[in-house]
Amino acid sequence: MRTFPVVTDLPTDMMQAIGRVIVEYSFLELQLSRIIYDLLRVNPKAGRLAVSEPRSTQRLETIFDLAELKGLLLKKDQMKRFRDAVETCLVQRDQLAHGVWVRDPKSNKLMLRLTKGQWQPIKGQRGKTKRLVRPEAVSYTARTIKGIGDVINLTTRSLVDLRNALPVALRSSRARRDAQSPRDGHTRNRTHTSRLPPPQSSPG
Repeated sequence: MRTFPVVTDLPTDMMQAIGRVIVEYSFLELQLSRIIYDLLRVNPKAGRLAVSEPRSTQRLETIFDLAELKGLLLKKDQMKRFRDAVETCLVQRDQLAHGVWVRDPKSNKLMLRLTKGQWQPIKGQRGKTKRLVRPEAVSYTARTIKGIGDVINLTTRSLVDLRNALPVALRSSRARRDAQSPRDGHTRNRTHTSRLPPPQSSPG
């Protein structure tokens, strides 16, 4: 197994691109928390005190659960798109924030050493090898990292759209629940839901 020298002085454009990824992802997490506060109908101060801040994927699942309790509806394919987008943002951000940079002496390429998950260091091998045992080095450029920042930005914009749609959707859901309240000894069993907007699609 080859050992690559560690690099800490990255080119300026790569440093800037990585910094943007970190900043964009922090804003994504903030939007997830804000949606949870809105669904719970608490202000940010109370929300920060009372609501935990787990990983972004867990916050998204909390949003789905609360939305269902409130009678709000996201289609299964929309939920999957949100899950896939947030998971991608989480993984890419964590890799860039915690990975170690190395340089391939032969190609002179900058590469990010990954130690989580599994991969196949030998093409066609049976099964996969843990990256903790044999780390994988993946080539990155400033353009690649900028693209990751763009994806996180797009996902955050989808979450902002979702949050902006909540007030109308919640009012509609409450009105429908009120219409279902017992009248003259009769109740309706039909469940009413209000639809929320889907996530935006990544370009290309």
